[in-house]
Amino acid sequence: MKRAVSSCIGGFVLAAAIASGQPRPAFEVVSIHSSPPFSVGAMHSGQIHVGVKVDGAMADFGGQSLMQLIGRAYRVEFFQVAGPGWLGAVRFDIVAKLPDGASPDQAPEMLQTMLEERFKLAVHREQREFSIYALIVGKDGLKLKRPPGYDPAASASATTRPFDNFIPLLEGALQRPVVDQTDLTGDYAFPLGDLLMSFSEIPEVRARMDDATRARAEAPPSPDTFEVIKSWGLLLEPRKLTLPALVIDHIEKTPTEN
Repeated sequence: MKRAVSSCIGGFVLAAAIASGQPRPAFEVVSIHSSPPFSVGAMHSGQIHVGVKVDGAMADFGGQSLMQLIGRAYRVEFFQVAGPGWLGAVRFDIVAKLPDGASPDQAPEMLQTMLEERFKLAVHREQREFSIYALIVGKDGLKLKRPPGYDPAASASATTRPFDNFIPLLEGALQRPVVDQTDLTGDYAFPLGDLLMSFSEIPEVRARMDDATRARAEAPPSPDTFEVIKSWGLLLEPRKLTLPALVIDHIEKTPTEN
């Protein structure tokens, strides 16, 4: 719930700026190119660039789908974006220059301006009911442990993971929003191996595998995702939840030329 409520703030800030007559935040220069076809092998070999980096001078969005760009621009979770199915399939490499003195925190609002100008994006907001999984602590309590020598005041090491780090993995595999209702914070030692193996048994994940990956996944029996989560002392409960939705009224598949 915390993520969904806070996601609306960026839109309200931009709307207030427009109402007051302030100039809209915008990148100084933007270059947009279609991304090459995505594959894990191409990403690992460096043939394609995937990721987001924003500093005080430049913004680099590599291999980002329009769904990802819209979610980042309007500060909403991807599942809150209602639009054509191809939004998640069309990917772009975007490099943009921030104006002098601009803050990286303004990048989402600059993305909004870019999407509206270059992709002719038009949206409106409304409340919608979503099918979600609520992540809760089971009746027998949490079984995950803190990493050895855990210090909440110190920066996370490579062996520690913030609790909510695995939630995007669950959402991607289950194809349903996961809302954290555990109130747990800080770092835990996550045995992610069984969880990642369990994803191969989810029909939506299996459908996205190539033949070789599917054959490897079928060799050993994979655990059930819900049972893995339960072994951690957690439960995924299916629920209905009314949340703000960002509805796409219009968007072009191809941006205007650079």
